[in-house]
Amino acid sequence: MQIHTNNHSKFTEVQFFFHLQFAEEIHNLAVVSIFSSPDQELLEHSFQAIYACHYQEDNALVAIDVKNINSVVSMVPYFKIAQDGEILMLHTEHFLVEKIGMEITALLGQGDEDKEEDGQGNGNNADIDKGC
Repeated sequence: MQIHTNNHSKFTEVQFFFHLQFAEEIHNLAVVSIFSSPDQELLEHSFQAIYACHYQEDNALVAIDVKNINSVVSMVPYFKIAQDGEILMLHTEHFLVEKIGMEITALLGQGDEDKEEDGQGNGNNADIDKGC
């Protein structure tokens, strides 16, 4: 998840969601583990394209209001391939992927399903149901 708190965006992994009630007021909360800030050198060298962060596990657990969740993103584990072909998984290193799977749908010839939500739709619903 990408969250927004104290005028900063942070990447997190949700551990669980829960409700907390005080008198008649119910709060919807999530316990998240916050990833480190992105590697600034890699971010600058990649022209702001690669957000590489370290997973901090239980060392960075916080409870947040679910209203602070901006979007669902994927923090994919980073791996390296050794010269002998062995795949080396780096347990705490991850990189950001937004709209994971969109590359696959593009290859299959399917369009961006959320164009209308992004304000990119043309307002014409004629292609929604053609009775197929």
